[in-house]
Amino acid sequence: MWENSIAASTFAAPTQTASQRLSKALPQPVLTTFYFDDDFVDFTLFFGGKTVARHAVSTLDEFP
Repeated sequence: MWENSIAASTFAAPTQTASQRLSKALPQPVLTTFYFDDDFVDFTLFFGGKTVARHAVSTLDEFP
């Protein structure tokens, strides 16, 4: 299954929250990607409503 979610936000949190809830309801993992203006990329894998892996790269000081 493939689900696209496009958010008009500079924060990944709303999409990650939705993916976390979706992973709780589905028997397979859910991968969330977030990309912002060549400055930040985040890949988060959810399974069973929990974060099981995350990789984030930022060129900005304000992002972790």
